[in-house]
Parts: sequence; C-alpha cells; structure tokens
Amino acid sequence: MGEREPEQIDFDEELRRYARADPFVPFDLLTASGDRYEIRESLQFAMGYNAVVLVLPKTGIQVVRKNQITAIHVHEPV
Repeated sequence: MGEREPEQIDFDEELRRYARADPFVPFDLLTASGDRYEIRESLQFAMGYNAVVLVLPKTGIQVVRKNQITAIHVHEPV
C-alpha cells in the first residue's frame, strides 16, 4: 500500500477564502503573543504580502505579521 502525502495548505489562500466568503462568516485571528482579533465583517480585513491590516472598532488599525498568526477560529454561521 502506498503512503498518502500530507495535505498541503496554502495559508494565504485560506485567509483570502475566509475574508472573501459570501456570505461572510466572522472569524478570529489568534497570534503567537496570545492576542485574539475578532473580524466581524470583510471590510475590517486587508492582506498585504507579509502582514494583514485589521480595522478594529475599539483600538483602530492594527498591523499583524502573517508569520505571527497561529490560528484562525471561524464562528458558526448564524
């Protein structure tokens, strides 16, 4: 029996998929420092080459390096 190769995941493509979902489903970004950023609508999120830019209601604009994002938690659709 042949061994199956592990699935390769393209992190940028996964982020884009969540950010552009239609209908949009809120998600949280978790970082290596333990910060959690809630993304409630697509206009709060923009991707650059090495970082993402978040527009947050309470704290304003936050730039997060992609290599510091450790998890994406997708909320259940309402």
